[in-house]
Amino acid sequence: MKTDLQIQAYYYYLGTAQLQTSALFEAIQSFELSLAGIKNQRPNTLGRLAYMSMGYIYALQGQKKLAEKNINMAFKHWDEFSYEENQNVLYYLAALIYFKLNDYQNSTAYLADGIEFIAKHNSHYMLANCYFLLARLAQAAHNDNERLEPNRRKDLFTELYSEDAFE
Repeated sequence: MKTDLQIQAYYYYLGTAQLQTSALFEAIQSFELSLAGIKNQRPNTLGRLAYMSMGYIYALQGQKKLAEKNINMAFKHWDEFSYEENQNVLYYLAALIYFKLNDYQNSTAYLADGIEFIAKHNSHYMLANCYFLLARLAQAAHNDNERLEPNRRKDLFTELYSEDAFE
């Protein structure tokens, strides 16, 4: 017999695979099925990642309101849960969503909050990705001076922890 968490995980990872293969409609369906078992509860980390993944798809489609709605759902009751390292991903994804929506101010704010959150929990997971995206934000703003430092930090975390940045 499968548990609710196993079913949630199955549909989340199916949605992630579908997103990677650009089957966006199917990915949304899978993420919604992943969330079906927890609709009336506060989302766990996997549920928060599903909301954020749907937000990313909506950002790719230029649907800002739906993207923001999913970001808000992902961070709902945020302070009521204990830390899990996969929560670091949420800040990166929120920043990436805003980056895709060309909202560089909100993207930068989520990255700053994410770097602080990661450091507060003595983690390094996702720092290389955060610094890479900061460098991309500086590049998009045509600010080459500000792009250099985040690139150096990304390289440092990649070298220290063998953690490749998602490019």
